[in-house]
Amino acid sequence: MPFFSIVMPVWNRAHTLPGTFASLNAQTFGDYEILLADGGSKDGTQELAMQLSDKVRVIQQPADRPGIGAARSIAFGEARGEYVACLDSDDVMLPWALRTYYNAIQKCNKPAFMLADAVMFRDEAKLAEAVQAEPEYTVYPNYFAYVSKPRKGWSLASGSIFRTEYAKEIAGLSDKIVYAEDSDMFLRLGDKPGFVRIEKPVTFGYRQHDTNVSINFDRFLKGMNQLIEEEKSGSYPGGKAAAKARRNELTSLLRSACRRCINRGRFAEGWEIYRKTLAWNAQCNRWPFVFGYPAKFALAKMCGKKPAAPQGAAVKA
Repeated sequence: MPFFSIVMPVWNRAHTLPGTFASLNAQTFGDYEILLADGGSKDGTQELAMQLSDKVRVIQQPADRPGIGAARSIAFGEARGEYVACLDSDDVMLPWALRTYYNAIQKCNKPAFMLADAVMFRDEAKLAEAVQAEPEYTVYPNYFAYVSKPRKGWSLASGSIFRTEYAKEIAGLSDKIVYAEDSDMFLRLGDKPGFVRIEKPVTFGYRQHDTNVSINFDRFLKGMNQLIEEEKSGSYPGGKAAAKARRNELTSLLRSACRRCINRGRFAEGWEIYRKTLAWNAQCNRWPFVFGYPAKFALAKMCGKKPAAPQGAAVKA
């Protein structure tokens, strides 16, 4: 059996697969399989993937389970490796990625969950700036211990690695999340024993796209509200002991959603998210937001702020 199962959701990705698969073929650690969870591609994605690598297994995503979260969950259930490594179908792994993951697993007592950093790129020439560095790891009892403390930036699905036994436990649980599926996935694994943050080196390239965010803003808001409901319904592990850590993670994302609502003139939706999460922000001592958001909200509404004009932004297509 392979050591890694690389899980890759796809839908009509024939235009990006050559670069993604070239990065996998260039790995210095070769003990892996690729699980391609296809959501019904019509552009020859499956056939191309089989041509690009002999390590591919294609898994057909059922029509009644759409979405990236569901695709990953389905592939988790089929994984044969000891560990699952996620990779989006338009991102790339740097040549040392799997070797870095393997060494961290061995040195850190086979943790349940690891996260690594990315180099952001639009032009693939940017990837040349990424260099292999002496590995640096920070080890925590679990993911909740990590998110309970302030940190910079966001973690991304393509830099996530899980013990397969735990990935299989959450298979099928994230289907209804339509945005921030990775945050939902991380929280569901929050209490599993052993979390490692790989500080160095960066291990993957995250492809940025010029996409009109407003096109998907309704989907974004639906996802934000689903995350709130999952926490309120007790879907995430850890109970009361981990509540502050979970809400520290969630409010970091949800505060951004509130601000984006103001920027787009979506006042009612922004205020509803603020109202639903007010107690969580207070619990996490987010006092500048607790008191500052109502003032910004009132000022924007008083000034009759109009929805932001469509603009390009660095988001996934």
